[in-house]
Amino acid sequence: MVTKHKIMNINQLISHATLAPSGHNTQPWKFSVDGNIVRIYPDFQRSLPVVDPDNHALYISLGCALENLMISANHNSLDGTVDYFPGDEESECIRVSFSVNGDRGDEDLFDAIPVRQSNRSLYDQKAIPADVIYQ
Repeated sequence: MVTKHKIMNINQLISHATLAPSGHNTQPWKFSVDGNIVRIYPDFQRSLPVVDPDNHALYISLGCALENLMISANHNSLDGTVDYFPGDEESECIRVSFSVNGDRGDEDLFDAIPVRQSNRSLYDQKAIPADVIYQ
């Protein structure tokens, strides 16, 4: 069972989830919290029917939010069990149930969440230095 302290952290997890990349930065998601369960709902009012007529990018964006949620949960010593669009829900959603695991996840991934940024500038064609490329 998730402790009261950890439940309070769930709002922090969602805060990190909302920093995920999304198509044209539409952030097409809604979240709900019920104890140790977080649901991520697609927000079709933020869909882009001209450039994404089948909502493919919208669903990819939900996956990005889920990934940030799980990275943040692992950082906070929580495990998440994910159910993708379970049939027992009233609305289409991704459902995540959290439990305490005691281990912390990849700190590099967690630290990268708040510094992610987009750049729509033209690529300057400079070579990427070898010391910043992971092999």
